[in-house]
Amino acid sequence: MVVMRKLFFAAVFITSHAAYTQPVLPDPETAFALAQKKMRERKFQEAQQDLTQLINAGHLHPDYFIKRGICYYQLNDNVRAISDFNAAETAGLTTLELHEYRGLALYHRHELEKAANDLGQAVQIGTRNYECLFYLGQLKSEQREFTEAIALYNRAIPLARSNPATYIARGKAYLEQDKYKEAISDFSFAIRLDPNTAEGYENRALAYFRSSQYEAATSDFQIIESMLDAPDTDILKTLSDLYFNTGKYDKAIDYYSKLIEAEPTSGKWYYKRGRCHLERNNFQAALRDFNVAQSAGFDDVALNLDKARAFVYLKDQKAALLELDKVLEKDKRNTKAYYNRAVIKEEQKDYEGAWFDYSRVILLDPNDAMAFYNRANCKAGMNDFGAGITDLDEAIRLDPKNASFYKQRGNLYYRMEEKDKACFDWRKAAEFGDAKARFQVEEYCKKK
Repeated sequence: MVVMRKLFFAAVFITSHAAYTQPVLPDPETAFALAQKKMRERKFQEAQQDLTQLINAGHLHPDYFIKRGICYYQLNDNVRAISDFNAAETAGLTTLELHEYRGLALYHRHELEKAANDLGQAVQIGTRNYECLFYLGQLKSEQREFTEAIALYNRAIPLARSNPATYIARGKAYLEQDKYKEAISDFSFAIRLDPNTAEGYENRALAYFRSSQYEAATSDFQIIESMLDAPDTDILKTLSDLYFNTGKYDKAIDYYSKLIEAEPTSGKWYYKRGRCHLERNNFQAALRDFNVAQSAGFDDVALNLDKARAFVYLKDQKAALLELDKVLEKDKRNTKAYYNRAVIKEEQKDYEGAWFDYSRVILLDPNDAMAFYNRANCKAGMNDFGAGITDLDEAIRLDPKNASFYKQRGNLYYRMEEKDKACFDWRKAAEFGDAKARFQVEEYCKKK
């Protein structure tokens, strides 16, 4: 009896072990239906195991590979997913799902050319898969095909209306096309969907900035700054420029100083902080920053022009002229340098030198009315009133409502003893609001 009992238990153990290692599977159709049910319930790990059992048992229908590939994709195993999709295609089955999910797996593997091909085919077939439309839109944006990208985002939005990422992506595409109104609308909607989206605020701020809505841009960047423990340098750069462009020079100085701490060897931030000091009429501080910028290797004509401006305000015309000469050594067509050098020479009563520089301005920009006006003054300083009047004729042609031009031409006519012409011009100047011209009319043009 004892021996028989031992044998019985041994038989039970052997039978149980065999059942464990070689489970009896339902028929393939039932097993496949069960796996699909698990997929609908998002039990992708279990579904993948069931499909693997089917395939390992020798059931190699391409549908099984496609469904298992989808499970692998959902489990972030893109390599196995692509392998299964390729196996299905080799077996002769290419479906919408294959193109959708292989395209997505390839995209996440950064095999972008192949991804674009599969996703493009899915779109042509008529996919309603949000991820397909969205990621193909991203690929089109990366290729700077923004119109096509926007069309794809438009198709994706109805499939996921509450997803702010799609609105941000479409807004970026609009922004690249300089469609600021549409971009701002999309970024604003994304922010309404998710008030904590720093990306929404950052891109809307950029859209405001590019469309010269500086106050609104500043407000958005301040919100971003409050969201982040340590704003990155890109945000600091944009905030600095925003404060400068809105005339908030003290705030701009603070932010440029932070950038100097972050990038102490960059002369660019010293130059930009110097510009803030210049606008605040702190000319010595401006020059100190400009000099540090130059020592750090920042050598730009804009810096020389700003240094010249600082020297002019400090009454150091010699130093200002040296800076303007440096500009013209670098850029012989720089009208600002010629014009400002002419102004200084005119103040020094070097009328001939000033006349030469104003002439260079006119040669480079024949529509500069002020250059004609100032060159006329130089001619008057050299007692060549006729040549001065000729230049004023041209200045008036270019800017026919400038009271100063008429008044000065009237003055030159008066000095040439052409009183009627002088009075005509003074009356025109008075008509355009020049009070001194009105006095001249009263004083010299009334019949006695």
